[in-house]
Amino acid sequence: MAQECPVMTSPLSLYLANNHSPSDEEAIKAKELKQIPSAKLAKVEDLILQTQHKLDALYEERNALKSSIARCNTILSPIRRVPQDVWREIFFHCLATHRNPIMSYTEAPLLLTHICNLWRSIALSTPQIWSRIYIPIFHTIRDPIFDLPPTHVDHPEVFAVTDKIQQRCDLVPDWLGRAGVIPLSIALSNQSGAAPPTDLHHQLLDNIFLCSSRLQKLDLMTITMGEVHNRAFNLSVDQVPNLEDLRIFSIRNDRRHWYEHGIFKAPKLRKLSIGFLPGSGRPTTMFPIPSNWSKLTHLYIGSLIHANWASQLLLHCPLLMHCNIKVKHAIPNSATDETHNLREINLPNLTHFGITEDRNDGASIYSVMYAPVLRNLEWFQIRLRHAVLDPFSIFQLLPRLESLNKFTFDPDVLTLDDALDCFRLVPSISHLRVGRKVDNLPFRTFSPKKNVIELLLPIPQEYPDQSLFLLPKLEKLEIYGVSISDKDLLDFIVTRLEHQQPGVSRLRYLRGRFTRVKQMDISRQVEYHAKNVGVEFQLDLSWPVQDLEAGLSPSMGNSLS
Repeated sequence: MAQECPVMTSPLSLYLANNHSPSDEEAIKAKELKQIPSAKLAKVEDLILQTQHKLDALYEERNALKSSIARCNTILSPIRRVPQDVWREIFFHCLATHRNPIMSYTEAPLLLTHICNLWRSIALSTPQIWSRIYIPIFHTIRDPIFDLPPTHVDHPEVFAVTDKIQQRCDLVPDWLGRAGVIPLSIALSNQSGAAPPTDLHHQLLDNIFLCSSRLQKLDLMTITMGEVHNRAFNLSVDQVPNLEDLRIFSIRNDRRHWYEHGIFKAPKLRKLSIGFLPGSGRPTTMFPIPSNWSKLTHLYIGSLIHANWASQLLLHCPLLMHCNIKVKHAIPNSATDETHNLREINLPNLTHFGITEDRNDGASIYSVMYAPVLRNLEWFQIRLRHAVLDPFSIFQLLPRLESLNKFTFDPDVLTLDDALDCFRLVPSISHLRVGRKVDNLPFRTFSPKKNVIELLLPIPQEYPDQSLFLLPKLEKLEIYGVSISDKDLLDFIVTRLEHQQPGVSRLRYLRGRFTRVKQMDISRQVEYHAKNVGVEFQLDLSWPVQDLEAGLSPSMGNSLS
């Protein structure tokens, strides 16, 4: 409760409104009036001090109680009660999915061993997270005169490479040992160069191939180190009983009978990917197909193979679900031509088929191939067709693909008339990809010309409300390097969005990569029209960035700068 000020009830209050000096008597009176509140102030401050001590004690007690409760809450935290099986499942989903885990403490599983003792214990006792590994193999530099490895004095920075290899040699057996009896997935790669393997390399490879019986997936992305291939090719069938997935970047030219080696005859082999077969770019000659390939479900061969051998290969692999091949003209006068060309190639499980052909060299395959559940077809040609040739042989196959959902082709191969015929043969597709999928394309000056995208606009009929749409189920479109302006692209999107044609799907996704500069921003207009028709539309466009100031450098063209 506020106390009444004695000064305010005395004549001295007049001095509060001016700067006049009080008389001696008034000064004595003011001092007397001051004594009463001063005494009370001392008592109040003493009371505040006592109360503050009590409050501080209460605060201290409160903090102690809070700390005690926090410790109990820490003990009772639900995260502590998570079963280890759940942690193991979480840890498993922390691993990279698009590649094998790397040997780095910045990523799982090694990262999980550096969080806390509990996580480390769980991680080290979870075999599933240690069953996959990516191992890059470094080359070391040797003295060109004495053929000795470098020393700290000669090349201190290079010596660190040797230390790194030693660390990996020590880590690999521990890593693979933590996987227990779980099947392994191992990916190997090396830098370019032809340096011979060292003792450390041999030690590393010993640790890897010592576990060959547990290999489920082997990925050899090696380019030049023949020792890696030698180790892999020397494995017998009995040493790879669990190998299901084999990927090889390239098979060396000195491997004439490579198909006879154990890794290609593994009894459980289901997925096989070979980037380059022996032959230095020439079409691979026919060779005996291993009997176990009849169980393959996935096959990729990046080298050109003769069309009649490709037919034999497909006949031998009836269980294929995913297949990518490159074909060239058939071997003339082949003894197996007539026999195999008359046989139907039935692939009842094939859902993805990618083929790259030299002109119309796949005709012998298309005419007899039956794939009733094929949903994804990728078709490319190495060389453009001359006008005098017959229609594309793949047109024989397209009408039989009633389940086809996605189609990829090269726009430079088809004329507009060819594209029109092609689209009429595949009315079921909902996903069209025009061009090879790439993220970055080189810059080129834009030159407007007719393109296949215009064919997907409505074709006027006799009555205005009966316009014909090619690919009526089209919902996703990807275009790479197609010559179309931003304005024409906007008009196309709006037309496929706002049509009122019954039975025709609305476009919902468009991804474009262009070789020209950006002409206008169409994203807001597309968003506006999509919102008007109630469609969630995804637009992903990119253009190359042209450095207009590059030619202004004062040293441009000076090779000595």
